[in-house]
Amino acid sequence: AFNIGVVAPFSTLSVAGQVFWLGGSKEGLGIVWTSQGYQPIRISNHAIEEQLSAMSIIDDAEAWSYQVDGHFMYVLNFPSAAKTLVYDITTKLWHEMEYRVPTYNTRLQHRGICHTFGFNKNLVGDFSNGLVYELSSTVYTDNGDPIVRYRRSPVIAKDRRLIFYKKWLLDVQTGVGLVSGQGSNPLISVRWSNDSGNTWSNYHTKSIGAIGKHKKPVGFNNLGSAIDRVFEIQISDPVPFRVIGSELGIEVGVH
Repeated sequence: AFNIGVVAPFSTLSVAGQVFWLGGSKEGLGIVWTSQGYQPIRISNHAIEEQLSAMSIIDDAEAWSYQVDGHFMYVLNFPSAAKTLVYDITTKLWHEMEYRVPTYNTRLQHRGICHTFGFNKNLVGDFSNGLVYELSSTVYTDNGDPIVRYRRSPVIAKDRRLIFYKKWLLDVQTGVGLVSGQGSNPLISVRWSNDSGNTWSNYHTKSIGAIGKHKKPVGFNNLGSAIDRVFEIQISDPVPFRVIGSELGIEVGVH
């Protein structure tokens, strides 16, 4: 028998024929589970569980779900921690959603707190003001406020040897600029950390191409050296942001 209970009652949700919940037992709490028949299956990973363990309150978690482009999403809002964690049931991968207050650059949980599918749209209710929004993968603002999108690389290292970064080419969708206004010349910003994400460099910015400039190269040169490094890219312009891959030109030093 598996004695795994529910830590947050409103985290329990049935999605795509499976039941999901934020669970706990006499051994501890802070693991997200699903069921296969009567068998509980752990779906949170160590990175997600580390975030959960850092929250002082998790029993107020509330879940909702939606489906987009064939992907079923299990969404967990944590009001006390002002954080939203999302499990893609189709790919079995986690990601975060958030709302950034433009005035203060403060990050909060995603605006959506509940969901329904109606009028052929994914409709979500705002957690603070009662407004209803359409959730769409082709809308790039939060009701007019910028959405900042991030991607981070894994740690890049080689036997504790110094790595010299000669160039970094990004394979991103280019030429997606708008006709006018913010986004007419969309910018991508990169920075890096040489100490496991504790401190970061300044941002370095390049254009990803005005409308129709689909062959715009996006690259950075002479990025210094490090024993281990993490790269981050971000964009806040209201345009598509699709990263296909990247290529690093490096030289590895000797011990």
